[in-house]
Amino acid sequence: VFLHHERDLEMIRKANANAVLLYDDAPPRVFDQAAGHGLMVLQAFSINWQMIHDEDYFARRSQEILRRVEQVRDRPNLLAWVLGNEVVEWVYEQRGSDFIAGRLERLARAVRGVDPAHPITHSNWPITKELKLPFLDIVSFNVYPLWPREVVVRGYEEYIRDVLKPLARGRPLWITEFGLNTLESTPEAQADTLRRCWEAIRKQTAGGVVFSFSDEWWKNYDNPIAD
Repeated sequence: VFLHHERDLEMIRKANANAVLLYDDAPPRVFDQAAGHGLMVLQAFSINWQMIHDEDYFARRSQEILRRVEQVRDRPNLLAWVLGNEVVEWVYEQRGSDFIAGRLERLARAVRGVDPAHPITHSNWPITKELKLPFLDIVSFNVYPLWPREVVVRGYEEYIRDVLKPLARGRPLWITEFGLNTLESTPEAQADTLRRCWEAIRKQTAGGVVFSFSDEWWKNYDNPIAD
């Protein structure tokens, strides 16, 4: 969720949300603004999976992440760290599960060294659901109702219950992205789908994040509102 204005936060809170997810270097003031509306913050970090094999890139990105962790670790409304989002399928196939998991475990250990107080997760997705990450505190997946086919065929709640919950092995399970855009449906159908997904998420998991409140591509936190 990318926040540009107090009005956004007011609308999010009025929708009965209790947390927002921020990527990378959101201004620290966003934490304060969120706290003012009673909202917790999940701090997520992007990782360029196509470069994950490059030791220089990984070391540089790790240091950037650790600096951010040190910067915001004491924020009272910080909920958790999210290390990376959706490993690219061809990278997963080319590098293998052990390599990707090893990189994430190394990063998670470094984050815990700077901040042992907050839980750590990674936003996985159905494409790489077999990625083994037992070192994470929370198991997280991005799961949309219309893709991929295995979710559509099995059914949204059934997929979470029968496929993802067993992978969590007793740890908390989060759905870090779900939603439906109006290019694929009418606003009325979108609202109905979001409602049904949320009911399934509440029943089967520890919580979920709607993707997204504002335009995902506008990431500089300083854009005007388009009326």
